[in-house]
Amino acid sequence: MKKLIVALVAIIALSSSAMAQAGSEKFAIGARIGYGYAGFPVEASFMWGIGPNLNRLEFDLGFHLWHYGSYNYAGLQVTAAYHWRWNIVKGLHWYVGPGANISTHFSDLPFSLGVGGQIGIEYDFDAPVQLTLDYRPMVNFNPWHNHWGYYNDSFCFGVRYRF
Repeated sequence: MKKLIVALVAIIALSSSAMAQAGSEKFAIGARIGYGYAGFPVEASFMWGIGPNLNRLEFDLGFHLWHYGSYNYAGLQVTAAYHWRWNIVKGLHWYVGPGANISTHFSDLPFSLGVGGQIGIEYDFDAPVQLTLDYRPMVNFNPWHNHWGYYNDSFCFGVRYRF
């Protein structure tokens, strides 16, 4: 009976340790800042790992300063993207996937919708910190001012806490 109890305790301890390690990359929260044709995005970012390869969903909410021709806009943007993720070497990964956004502007433009993708690299430190560098091209559509298909892209640097 003693051996059975010791074996059960050992199995539970090992299972909890494995679950804690798997959970350490399941979620990440942080910030992204960048520059591109779209202007200057500053975003809060949340990532949720899905499946055995930890492909994931990324959700970003940010303040953007856009410039389109001679016009400058400020507003909020919500972006969602799905990432397929591959390992390069220990701790270094690259990812790519489709995404979409909705933007609202503080000017006379109610909102615009966008579709596109995201490609990037990330480094996961032994500590629960992750650094990312990515490129997110989007084509946005704004029916109110005939801005159909204006290009919206940005290169961003991100820092995230994994948990």
